[in-house]
Amino acid sequence: MNTCLDSEVSREVSAIAGLTYNLENSTTQYESGSEFHLEYSLVQNFSEPFAVGVNGYYYEPGVRLGSFEARLVALGPVMNLKLQLGQIPVSAALRYFREFDVRNRLEGDAGYANITIPLSVAGQ
Repeated sequence: MNTCLDSEVSREVSAIAGLTYNLENSTTQYESGSEFHLEYSLVQNFSEPFAVGVNGYYYEPGVRLGSFEARLVALGPVMNLKLQLGQIPVSAALRYFREFDVRNRLEGDAGYANITIPLSVAGQ
């Protein structure tokens, strides 16, 4: 992942790209091919613990059956929150994605709630 933070305006841009290569299934002799994905976000930090922005992704599986070519693009809001529960730092993120420009795949919306709590805190 690559993140650029402009500390003067408290804005950050993040992006990560990945390529997954799938081998042939020895039982079915089927190879689904490679998959490319790009995830991105633009976030405005309003204070140390609170940020809001947009996030999205692009996904293109490598399998092609004749002219059957799939892909999708998604975009939506994101909200990040950092808190302290005593000495324990907690991070939370709410993300929503609206899929569009979908070809030869199921289309829909997705929402995620992530909570991160460390298993241990240094010095405790």
